[in-house]
Amino acid sequence: MDSELYASTISDAAEYFEGYGTLAVILNVSVDDLRRWATGESYPPADVLRRIGNLALRPDWGAKREPMPLELTAKPQR
Repeated sequence: MDSELYASTISDAAEYFEGYGTLAVILNVSVDDLRRWATGESYPPADVLRRIGNLALRPDWGAKREPMPLELTAKPQR
């Protein structure tokens, strides 16, 4: 996956949750890290990508976006 998709997804999530501060709290990461990932300066860790993917599954946010690649979303519970 390329940095454009990471950056776009993180930026969209920050917009949906009304800012990087709120998203940072939800994801338990620093605002500085989120901003670096959103600009493509660095890549987020896989666990953060999964959590963002899970947020994208929310009907009220996920419906506005293209589907996340399966490797970023949580595996179904059995």
